[in-house]
Amino acid sequence: MKEKKPQPSEMAAAITRVIADFISQKGLIFPEESKSKYLTNGDIIPYILELTGRKYAMSTIDRWRAEGKIPFHKSASGGIFYEREAINVWLSPGMKNNIAKEKEQE
Repeated sequence: MKEKKPQPSEMAAAITRVIADFISQKGLIFPEESKSKYLTNGDIIPYILELTGRKYAMSTIDRWRAEGKIPFHKSASGGIFYEREAINVWLSPGMKNNIAKEKEQE
């Protein structure tokens, strides 16, 4: 029986998936830096989801903040905000593994 050769578009899609998986696993690319330098409480959950592929509850983020696990700042008026670059560093590949393990324990 003659084996069907993959079409160029199928090969391109497969290569794209492999490259995307590699980049994701290695944490090599972060979302565009053209966005605001700061993240609010409303921004932090979608941003972490975008970087890790996992959604965390605000109560988890609050706990991390209380335990000093996540970098954040408090404004003079008491509002909480996060520096995008500090979150990128915090979510380096090793940290992604740590929070993934914590997610499994929840």
